[in-house]
Amino acid sequence: MNASATAAQVPFLLLPTTPWKTSRYEAARGTPWPKRTTLFPRGPHKTSPSNPISTGVLDPINETIYDRLPLPSGWERHVHLDGKPYYRDRDRLIVTELDVSNRDLEEMLGLIYQSLVKDLEKIKEGPAAVQTKKTRKLTETEEIYVMQCKDKSMWEYYFVDHGREDIFWVKDIDFVDLGGYPEDTSYDTLITQHYYCHLENFPCHNKLPPGATKMLRCHLIFSATDRITFGKRTPICSQEEAKLLVEFLEHFEDNPDDFTSTFKTWYVARLLTYVYQLRNIYCYGTPNALVDRSLRLLPANGPSMHTDVPAITLLDAILGLLSLSAYWNYLHRIQEVWAEGIVSIFGWQDLVKGLLSEWSDSNLLATVTLSANMAFLALNPIAVARVFSIISTFLSLGSIITGLHHLWKHRYKTQSNAISAATYFREQMRFTGNLRPLAWFLALPLVLLSWSLAWFAAAVGVYAFNGLDGNSAGGVAVAILVLALMLMAYVFFAKVIRVTMR
Repeated sequence: MNASATAAQVPFLLLPTTPWKTSRYEAARGTPWPKRTTLFPRGPHKTSPSNPISTGVLDPINETIYDRLPLPSGWERHVHLDGKPYYRDRDRLIVTELDVSNRDLEEMLGLIYQSLVKDLEKIKEGPAAVQTKKTRKLTETEEIYVMQCKDKSMWEYYFVDHGREDIFWVKDIDFVDLGGYPEDTSYDTLITQHYYCHLENFPCHNKLPPGATKMLRCHLIFSATDRITFGKRTPICSQEEAKLLVEFLEHFEDNPDDFTSTFKTWYVARLLTYVYQLRNIYCYGTPNALVDRSLRLLPANGPSMHTDVPAITLLDAILGLLSLSAYWNYLHRIQEVWAEGIVSIFGWQDLVKGLLSEWSDSNLLATVTLSANMAFLALNPIAVARVFSIISTFLSLGSIITGLHHLWKHRYKTQSNAISAATYFREQMRFTGNLRPLAWFLALPLVLLSWSLAWFAAAVGVYAFNGLDGNSAGGVAVAILVLALMLMAYVFFAKVIRVTMR
């Protein structure tokens, strides 16, 4: 490519991106292993001891054995802690994962750089000032990220201002493209999240802003204290995790040298990215900030604080009766986790662990009930008792099938994060707008098991009080007594749940 080519001669499309959504690792996916045989040169292979953090322009002997092309003037190669190399132009302050030893790509980066900086100066100084300038450069605190997309005619970019801890573009960008949720997320915290994500992606040549380490330490202390004093709330981590993270941070603070600088930059930036991500989710800095994320489902006749909490309806009462209050219990437990559309991650993990344990136990008991019904049907000739036992058998089978399904679907959800958990709840609310169907569906194994035991108890009662004469009056009376006891239990537990929900 001719170095004198202009942007007009080389068509390309520039797309705004963010550090959170770059195609950073797309080029590495599916890279074939070289089939050719490579010979190591004779004699010494290294000019200095190994340094896991490469800074500056590397000696060609320390490049990969498959590519020893020299870098263009002004460029330096860095290797991220995860092994991904990236390149930086010290003069033009360009950062990219593209291999700039490819001269065509390097010249294309130069064209894109000039085009973007020209557009940026139009914003800063106006179109008239731009026409009089021949050379265009970024300020010392700025840099620009550029990366080629899968479609070779499309390029991604964003600007960084380290002085203001800012990420910006030369045209308007949709809020949704930044990954913002919910709508009243603070713009400042959202941009700060992406800024620290940039530092996380490119830590070798960047330094942390003043006060970043102290801010992270304060967040970890707050998180541990908040978790200890309010166990149902959602800080960034548990008290055990916060203690361990503070110990890691102290290690970097006690060893302030060039070797640990990159590790510290990555470490602090990674955690602050997560801190600001949670701030965005919880609407930090806005009037709708969620302080207490362990809100409880309030009854219809109680003081309702939140409009999105569904009131108890006639349908709830019917489902509660049919489920022997299991439905209400599950709805209450879900609502504690899903508060105003935001998920408490610790509550979610505790909920899933509890549900997995309950479904495992219900499957075991349903299997025992199924075996008991098989034996009972083989020995019992009384028609009414056999009908009751057959109903119990099918209910046990239903409990086992739904329990296995729930275990299979939720076994690995204990490790999911808050965003994945929130997505899970939103998918369940897509058609009804509330969590009632989910609560009923999750309670189904326990509900079917409860009714299976009730029908089995009725079958045994019929057999015990009926004898072999076929007179079923006594047996039916026993069955009615069992159902009456279950109704009393429902009324009792429903009262307990209502008190708890206040």
